[in-house]
Amino acid sequence: MLLLAMVKQINVLLFGVGSIGAVYLHQLRQAGCIVTAVCRSNHCTIKENGFRLTSKRFGNVQYRLDNVIRSAAEYSPDCF
Repeated sequence: MLLLAMVKQINVLLFGVGSIGAVYLHQLRQAGCIVTAVCRSNHCTIKENGFRLTSKRFGNVQYRLDNVIRSAAEYSPDCF
């Protein structure tokens, strides 16, 4: 008999999406997490275009987040 375990995706809310935060977001997305980022000054750009990561370790990748919000006040459990 084959038993399959259902694994729930992990939801992550990240504050402070600078260059280091962008690397962590990429890794979390690669791991299958649902990611939401608080982006204040670059909110519109990130929401429309996502991130471009150029790295010797990760290569050249472009990725988008599941959710982008401008402040923690915009957070809602419905985001996930």
